[in-house]
Amino acid sequence: MEATMWALLPPILAIIISLITKEVNLSLLVGILVGAGLYCGFNPFTTLTTTYDVMSTRVYGNLGVLYFIILLGMIVHLMNLSGATHEYAKWASKKLKTKRQTLLATMFLGIIIFVDDYFNCLTVGTVMRPITD
Repeated sequence: MEATMWALLPPILAIIISLITKEVNLSLLVGILVGAGLYCGFNPFTTLTTTYDVMSTRVYGNLGVLYFIILLGMIVHLMNLSGATHEYAKWASKKLKTKRQTLLATMFLGIIIFVDDYFNCLTVGTVMRPITD
């Protein structure tokens, strides 16, 4: 298969659909299917089997990372449901008076909670958003 401008269609389509629908997973799935369709000449059966084959070989090697990210997301969601992030925001808003203090606290919290790059973004962003806003 030779490289053409059509190779830009799947990512552009995925970005446009995600901006319109605000659904990232659906947008990525459509982009993947359109890319596989381009590769297979839009034969529906070949497109689906190629998508399955590629995804099973590529995703299988990263299942541990995928499970870890899902579990970290669940922990952050449980922190939100329990009210821990809200209580931390109340406590920190009493202690942090200036913009500089808030930004420094965000930086130090990011350093302290650095278990994983995804977990860091999820927790620090969730916890510090009410304070920095």
